[in-house]
This record gives sequence, C-alpha cells and structure tokens, in this order.
Amino acid sequence: MSLPRIRRRTMALMPLAAALLAGCMPPTPPAPPPSAAEPPPALPALGSIAANGTVQLVDIATRQVLVRMAGGGTLYVTPPEDFRGFGGLQPGTRVLVEYDSRGVGHVAPATRRGSRDRVRATIREIQRGGQHIDLVSAQGTTQIFEVPDRSMMAFVTRLRAGDEVAITVRDQP
Repeated sequence: MSLPRIRRRTMALMPLAAALLAGCMPPTPPAPPPSAAEPPPALPALGSIAANGTVQLVDIATRQVLVRMAGGGTLYVTPPEDFRGFGGLQPGTRVLVEYDSRGVGHVAPATRRGSRDRVRATIREIQRGGQHIDLVSAQGTTQIFEVPDRSMMAFVTRLRAGDEVAITVRDQP
C-alpha cells in the first residue's frame, strides 16, 4: 500500500471516528420544564368580608334574613344561634352583612362601627366563581385575595364591581 492510499482511507474514516467519539460524550442535560419552576406565591386569604345592604325579608321561624346588597344582588343570611337582634331587623333596615373565614354570616345594623383592623376597598372584579376577589384600596393599589370558604364565596358572588367592602386578612401560616 502506498502512503497516499493510506492517507485517503484515513481521511475517509475520520467522520466515522468523530461520530463514535461524539457518542461517547454524555449528553447535555435538558432545560427544566416550566412547570418545575418555583410556584407563584400563595394569594393572601380573606379573614372576613363585610358589605352594606338592605333587609328585604325576615323569617324568624327559619332564622333567615333576605338582604339586597348595594350592587343589587340578594342573599339569605342565617345568623349564628346566639344572635338576638331579629326584633331590630325589618324590611328597609340598612344592615352590615359580614362573613368570616369559617363561613359564619353576621348581620348588624349599618350604624354600628366596624372593627378598626378592617381595610376598606372597592371591588374591581370577582374571579372564578368567587374563589378570588380583586380589590382596589382607597390609595389606588390593587390586590387579589383568595376567598377561603364556600359560604363566603356565595356571599362574594352576590356583590358587584364597584361595591364597597371592608375586609380583614387572615394570617398566613
């Protein structure tokens, strides 16, 4: 064999050798999928939400009060067993309806001052069947809150964009 012939064979085998060597190298790890990224922070949860309304009907036998909210939505509120104010509730009475994070509804005359730790806000949007509520504070900042209880969600869905509410925020664990 002559030297040029060996050189040609070697040159012909170079791509095959390079392919074999490339197969021996470990592959570069793939980029992590987007779902494996850090989850977004949890939304703050409402501790309570309150809004003004007007009594439409009082049924003492079932302990239910039908209230029309400022935005036009209506709902039945069943006050807790220890509620003794049915005598002061008559059709046309302005009331404050409040639901806490346990789903307990409270009705009180609207003239009664609320808790000092409540934050006043205006509803911007109610999302996902009442599971989230988007509020605008008096300073113009917006915040989305999680609504933690089904009874509270039912209450929130009776409210409308533009309704004024007073909220407390639940402590994060």
